Amino acid sequence: GLGEGGWIGLDPTNACVVRDDHIVVARARDYADVAPIDGIVASAGAQRLSVEVDVIPEDEAA
Repeated sequence: GLGEGGWIGLDPTNACVVRDDHIVVARARDYADVAPIDGIVASAGAQRLSVEVDVIPEDEAA
């Protein structure tokens, strides 16, 4: 099938078609509508960002 709404999901980062092991975090017209971080930071010091994500299948969530 063509996917939801006639679209084919593409993953340009991993150069593949979106499969069941991909996780949708946002849907929009383009990246600017769903950017996870937006804005300007003005600071005198160095900065560091650390992110972790735990994925738990729905049937295992309590």
